[in-house]
Amino acid sequence: MHNKLLISLFILLFCCLQSRADNKQWGVGLLGAWPIGGITAYYNTSNVFTLQVGIDPFGYDRGLFFRGLYRFHNERIYSAYGFASIGIWSYKFQRTSLGLAGGVGMEFFLEEIIEGNFATLSLAPELGAGLVNFGEKNEMVLYPYLGLGIYYRF
Repeated sequence: MHNKLLISLFILLFCCLQSRADNKQWGVGLLGAWPIGGITAYYNTSNVFTLQVGIDPFGYDRGLFFRGLYRFHNERIYSAYGFASIGIWSYKFQRTSLGLAGGVGMEFFLEEIIEGNFATLSLAPELGAGLVNFGEKNEMVLYPYLGLGIYYRF
């Protein structure tokens, strides 16, 4: 698990060092959800597709996850998207499991909503469902996914 954490931190650091301030292609932030939560970084490959990586080093559920976002509606103050994610989680430091999730979300660009210079923060509520194997009988469990992310875009 420590190797995954180090690799993830390296990826996040790489993303931060490769920033381009003029077009806000990159972002770093926090995503609060279960079991896909933690520190994240993303890269907008275009105005439609986004790749995201994250680590969850907190609490009983620790993990590493990758997500793809498809932005199907872009406006000046928000962007609506669908997402799919895959990750590996460790539950109570005893079981390691593959997890999958998918759903929809909306990213609200706060500097466009609130007048004045409010930095380049965005807020992204999400709703979806996922599958993870944390059971004792090696069976996948369907769970509801409700998340909220806050990101600094650069």
